[in-house]
Amino acid sequence: SSLTEGIKEVVDSEENETRRWFIAGGLRERQLSGKWVGPVPFGYQRKMGDNADGSRSWDGTLEPDPDEAPIVRRAYSDCLSGKSPSDIAPSLTAEGLTNRGSPWLNGSIRTMLGNPIYMGRLTRYRFRTAAHYFPEGDPRDGKQEMDVSWGIVSPEEWAAAQTMYSGSGGHGVPGPRYPLSGVLRCGTCGARMHGVHNAGGTRYYRCSARTAN
Repeated sequence: SSLTEGIKEVVDSEENETRRWFIAGGLRERQLSGKWVGPVPFGYQRKMGDNADGSRSWDGTLEPDPDEAPIVRRAYSDCLSGKSPSDIAPSLTAEGLTNRGSPWLNGSIRTMLGNPIYMGRLTRYRFRTAAHYFPEGDPRDGKQEMDVSWGIVSPEEWAAAQTMYSGSGGHGVPGPRYPLSGVLRCGTCGARMHGVHNAGGTRYYRCSARTAN
């Protein structure tokens, strides 16, 4: 009957929601224990560990890939020299430094420049989606962040790269060019200086370590 079908739909919906919460909770605990969740980002590979029986298997963490990590460093270096993703992507591809066999796209470079994993900060739930989050207000909800030892670039380099583009997470359009960003060094701490501008549009260089804190 229609009543029976309606009840079944409600029960199925509740079971699916409970299952989603269970999975999300498991992923959260895995991430909070320092394990990686999701596709392996470019520049990394799964880190293998030794088992008691002599076999080897993935230990749940990542490590820089010896072939891909230099490409990541190159992209950041090009960014800090003033190049935009539209400059970097075709340049890497032309040199045969592909994105796992595919040409680099501007968006892929922007994502790389904006992902904190490359400075050794594991962040889950950076972007809210219904599939990955608990309901609003649930105590298990919320962005998770922790530092790991998998960084490919320094926190100072990552922070400096963020100032090169407007928008959140490196997804914006190219911002003002500062030719000495990443070249100048702070006279106090030695960290890289990068270009910023104030509300009035005045441009100047600022210590990246100060921004990162």
